Amino acid sequence: MGYPMAMNLRQKIQPEDELIIHDVNAQATARFKEEMGNASNIRIAGDVRQVAEQANTTLTVLPEPHHVISVFKTISPSTLPPPPSSSQSQSEPQTQLFIDCSTIDPLTSRTVAKEVNAPSRTFIDAPMSGGTVGAKAGKLTFMLGCPSEHVDRTTSILQKMGQRIVHLGDQGAGLAGKLANNYALALNNIACAEA
Repeated sequence: MGYPMAMNLRQKIQPEDELIIHDVNAQATARFKEEMGNASNIRIAGDVRQVAEQANTTLTVLPEPHHVISVFKTISPSTLPPPPSSSQSQSEPQTQLFIDCSTIDPLTSRTVAKEVNAPSRTFIDAPMSGGTVGAKAGKLTFMLGCPSEHVDRTTSILQKMGQRIVHLGDQGAGLAGKLANNYALALNNIACAEA
């Protein structure tokens, strides 16, 4: 899902904005850069720490809770330098956002958030619905769990990859909503199978 999401993001962000990418599969990142015309505004990072050090917004899309824990241990947010300045002129430094689009359990997400959150950093859960087809079409639905002061900025980022962004409450609420949606879908499938 991350690959088509990154394609939509690169196509919809400002041309002068740089997209820094990383994947454990180096062939995937090389293919991504090639498919995007080897654009100079796409940089391949050697690891996730490099992405976090150089970006004011870091998006993660990972398969399982242990992957999320591992990535954020590698990033080691408490040792990060101050967030890079935004291209916009601001009197105060912009909060560095870590937007995790993984569908994991809320407990793991809250644990990672406690490690990440600081005055200059915020961890946001934004699991998505829509599958690979929705990711390719840029029509995902994101269920957002974050403080209200970050909703507008987060929404403007996620709208580049999705069609609907629903703020469900503070950190963890996005995942709770996504899991409730998954359970309802599973119950519906079971009911249909019984019929």
